[in-house]
Amino acid sequence: ITHLNTFAFTGGVKGGINYTIPQAKSGYEEHFSNDYGYTLGGFLSFNLIDKLFLNTELMLNSWQFKYDEEDYGEEIMIITEKANFNFIELTLALSYNFFDNFYFDLGIFLGIQAYFKSSFTDITGEYQNITIAKHNTTPSSGINISLGYKYNKFLLNIRYLFDVSPFLSGY
Repeated sequence: ITHLNTFAFTGGVKGGINYTIPQAKSGYEEHFSNDYGYTLGGFLSFNLIDKLFLNTELMLNSWQFKYDEEDYGEEIMIITEKANFNFIELTLALSYNFFDNFYFDLGIFLGIQAYFKSSFTDITGEYQNITIAKHNTTPSSGINISLGYKYNKFLLNIRYLFDVSPFLSGY
């Protein structure tokens, strides 16, 4: 029987800036533009064997981007909206220390939407701000790939989250 206390582990807080590149699954990719967001949370890393680790993270992840919404009422209008989706995400990844202080991670993530905020200027020119507790109940999920470099007590990390869920399919 293996006990949890036999594993060496570390933990802490992490945060950063992300760049969202939305990929709508309904054929409207040209209506989206990229934007910056943020990531805040904590992590635990368990040393499994020599250079192999199991990383767990609980993060608040902000996905921000702009998109054009078309209205074909009496007049054809295009309204540009700025969307801010905030998810609470759990990540599980295997991390391998492949060369001195360099790490490669591969894992999965699952996110539950915390809230949605949309900002736009309506047809009258008035700026609107809408906050909704839940815009879409579809969870975010996918694959996490990252490269990291440990410098002193900091881990500098470049990460790619490939979302495979239908979370943006309504756009």
